[in-house]
Amino acid sequence: MRQFSINGQQISELPVPAKYLPTADQSSGIRNNAAFESLTLTPDQRFLYTATENALFQDGPAATLEDPSLSRILKYDLSTGQPVGEFVYEVEAVPNEPVPADGFATNGLVELLALDNNGTFLALERAFSTGVGNTVKLYQVNAQGALDVSGLADLFRDEPLEDDGAILPPGPFAIDPAVTKTELLDFEADLGITPDNLEGITLGPVLEDGRQSLIVVSDNNFSETQTTQFIALALDLATTPTVLPVLETPYTID
Repeated sequence: MRQFSINGQQISELPVPAKYLPTADQSSGIRNNAAFESLTLTPDQRFLYTATENALFQDGPAATLEDPSLSRILKYDLSTGQPVGEFVYEVEAVPNEPVPADGFATNGLVELLALDNNGTFLALERAFSTGVGNTVKLYQVNAQGALDVSGLADLFRDEPLEDDGAILPPGPFAIDPAVTKTELLDFEADLGITPDNLEGITLGPVLEDGRQSLIVVSDNNFSETQTTQFIALALDLATTPTVLPVLETPYTID
């Protein structure tokens, strides 16, 4: 993760923990095209957050029609340039079956936007199914007090587990608490907007009525069949619940 000046010169580089680095046998690390997609700074510019679009290989499956995917939110302290926390974000299952049924389908966490310094974010999830198109939803996310899983190399149990005489099949660990999320908006269902590949959000200017504008932008993938789409929304931040610190440090697994 590197910082560049406006003229293209590298200024600095943040270290990426080894668990994120992909291996040739795909046993661990990021999946192809499902790595760090989001990037945001807290308003005080002390912390930088990024997140994987889907689960690391060792953290479980990518999002499917049946299953969600466990992404990791990675937190950096910019005063030291070091990672200081990781939190689990559950990406929703793919909402629509592709046409044909064996076509491509995905859903991913594509953007985060910090609303305060205490772990409140807006999050954008973008799903795509062949023959159907995009489904894009905006969420409010609270990571404050979530379990810090930076000490966990993986989030998924590959082998059956015996528990009080019962055999539990392979599956994800119970991460409690993970970040919480609340759906705010489905762009097509709630606004009647057919979304393109929306993948970016940022705060715009304050509007005349005092509300905060939110600008959403698509990635057209250099495709002749896609468009660059800008959508402007109005946020009433006075009614958007944020959080105050209640913990000195988050729960941590070492």
